[in-house]
Amino acid sequence: VLLGLDESLIEEAKKNELFIKHSTNTNNLEIEWNDEYFTPFDYGYFSFIYDSMKLKQPPHSFKELAERNDLSIIIMDPRYSTPGLGLAKWISQTYKEKSTNFWREIQDQIVITSKSWSDGYGLFLEGESDLVLSYTTSPAYHSLIEGNEQYKSLKFKEGHASQIEVMGILKNASNLNLAKIFLNFSLTENFQKHIPQGNWMYPVIDLRASQKDFYDAAPLPVSMEQIFPTSEEKDSWLESWENSIIE
Repeated sequence: VLLGLDESLIEEAKKNELFIKHSTNTNNLEIEWNDEYFTPFDYGYFSFIYDSMKLKQPPHSFKELAERNDLSIIIMDPRYSTPGLGLAKWISQTYKEKSTNFWREIQDQIVITSKSWSDGYGLFLEGESDLVLSYTTSPAYHSLIEGNEQYKSLKFKEGHASQIEVMGILKNASNLNLAKIFLNFSLTENFQKHIPQGNWMYPVIDLRASQKDFYDAAPLPVSMEQIFPTSEEKDSWLESWENSIIE
């Protein structure tokens, strides 16, 4: 079993012909899903995280963010980081053919473009920026593990782009039957109950009743439409970003 790809990598994964088709019961999922090669096991929404003790008047939209030249931002490089690519998708969903213009509007506010989420988030925690690209679930970790409620997620009026993490069965799997059993197990409560405070993402089945503390700390944001991009669409996202920094 290969675990950890997201929906932005599905097209390339299928082209490599490394995976077999399989069926899992996805009728009761919290997200829309219809794919014969991959099974989702968690999902999240991209957001910007801020320290509420330092930033008293956070922006509530991309438009307001671009107008706030007093705010510094850390993002991740979309060529190397899935959150970075997720931001490019988010901006593309919001601004479409005007994405390059928006990237240009926030370029002066981006103080660091890190290669990985962990590098960027660590620098934010060290005080290197006002905002950092992450997930709406990030404050839950600080609250439930550290007892620290000062870190908050920006809630944007435009809505938030999603990321869905998936697993698949490799063609050369030594035990296909066991792999299929595991994927079916991954959609049960016994597996999913470990997602919120294990992977710090949302479970793909409804566990609001049993995971109330988690959902209180990481309420679901306004969701944008799920997108399963083609290679051409991803190339256009990267092109918009690259055009904004090469002038």
